[in-house]
Amino acid sequence: MIFYSIVSNSFPLFIAGVVVYTLGVGVSHQLRLAAADMYPVERRGEGISYVMTGSALGAFGGPLIIAASTMFIEVFGVDKYAAPWLFTPIIAATAVALILSVKPDPIDIAKSLNTRTRSNIQHSGELRIRKLITHYQLIIAFTVSALTWGVMSMVMVLVSFILESYGVALTLISLAVAIHVFGMYGLSIPIGKLADKAGRRTTLLTGTLFSGLGSAVTTFSNNYLLITLGVFLVGLGWNMGIIAATALISDVVSPQMRGRVIGVNDLIAGVASLIFPIAGGALASIFGFISLGIIGIVSSIPVILLLTIHAKR
Repeated sequence: MIFYSIVSNSFPLFIAGVVVYTLGVGVSHQLRLAAADMYPVERRGEGISYVMTGSALGAFGGPLIIAASTMFIEVFGVDKYAAPWLFTPIIAATAVALILSVKPDPIDIAKSLNTRTRSNIQHSGELRIRKLITHYQLIIAFTVSALTWGVMSMVMVLVSFILESYGVALTLISLAVAIHVFGMYGLSIPIGKLADKAGRRTTLLTGTLFSGLGSAVTTFSNNYLLITLGVFLVGLGWNMGIIAATALISDVVSPQMRGRVIGVNDLIAGVASLIFPIAGGALASIFGFISLGIIGIVSSIPVILLLTIHAKR
């Protein structure tokens, strides 16, 4: 749809294609739940980390698709902006074939594992929002996800403007963003093992601290190296948040309910991903980039308090 919208110059079709495409992306986020279903509690963070590492490999595959589409353009004369979108359905078809070969379904594995470790929230046939918002461990998972996703989205959207305003070359800006993406995915496996060995709370707390500190370092300085360090810490905090929060939700929710609860978690995180960049951009235009760091620090404080209280419960 996106390919055809570009070659036919149809903006409504482009919007429709983007909506369909992002629905698929939202579904693909459930892959980390499938990984959590296939691992026992003591290795659940590790299982989730393998999926996150796969996302890193996919990010590096993007430039290869662009390179392949360039050759396609030269041979067939296809629009340079449309050509890359022809490769996505091919990759998706390969993924579908792999998914169909997965037997048994991960949820069946989870049900078997669940007989050994009873979950706090069992299958009841319906999703009771009241029960979710009063369950302390789920509150922690939801708030950490909201914070780390929100700060990550705000920094990723605005860091290019920050660096450009300081006269940084485009190549160095791209490098800083690449380092940020590496922080988001590159250390997934050791972080997953940390969530298993040190515990969910410790990993969530560390991720929250990195998120708040990273946003401050990114915006309180005009030094390129410090800004790059800041965006790396923000990415690292997001990685810790998503792995540990997914593991925590899987720990306390029965297999039949996990998909829905993860969906609620991702909805909350998605809303935060919209609010933080919009609020950050508005405040930055009035008070300067330093306001972004203040947002990151202030919003992390209640999350840290929640996690500290959790240590006593």
